[in-house]
Amino acid sequence: MITYTAQQLHAMVKRFAPQAIIHTPDAAFDCPSKDWLMGEYAKWFAKARWDLDVSVYQSEINDCDDAAAAYRVGCQIANAKRGWKNRLSQMFGRTALPNPLAVAEIWYKTKEGGGHAINMAYVNDPAECVFVEPQTGKEVQLTRKEMESIFFVRF
Repeated sequence: MITYTAQQLHAMVKRFAPQAIIHTPDAAFDCPSKDWLMGEYAKWFAKARWDLDVSVYQSEINDCDDAAAAYRVGCQIANAKRGWKNRLSQMFGRTALPNPLAVAEIWYKTKEGGGHAINMAYVNDPAECVFVEPQTGKEVQLTRKEMESIFFVRF
C-alpha cells in the first residue's frame, strides 16, 4: 500500500490546482485500491445513501457538496472499520490502525462555468489520481481547465 504524508499530498495537488486551499488534517494517508473504491465501497455508499433516504438530489439540502462530504467521511469510516477487524482478528499482531485514506472532497468550476463538488482519490493500483462523482459512484474525467479551477480540497 502506498502512503503519502500530508506535505506530499499538498504538493501533488498544487501541481494541477495551484490556487486550491488544501486541508490535510492528518499526518499520513494510505491509498486505497481502485478496485475497492469503485467496487465494494461504491456499492456500500450507494446502499447507505438509499437506506438513509438521501439518494435523491435536493438543491441546498442533499446536493453535490453534501454527497462529496459524505463520500469522503464514509471512506474513512469504512477504512477504520476494516482496520479494527484486522486488529481484533490478529490479536495485537497489528500495532496501529491504518492511516486515513487519501480520499478528498473537492470543489471546482465545471466547463459550463458553475461550481461543483466531487471526490478525488489517490489510489495504488496503479498509482494515480482519480475523480469520482459521489452521486453516481462513477469515475469522471476532468479537463485540464477544470483541474486548474479546483479551489477547495479536504482530505
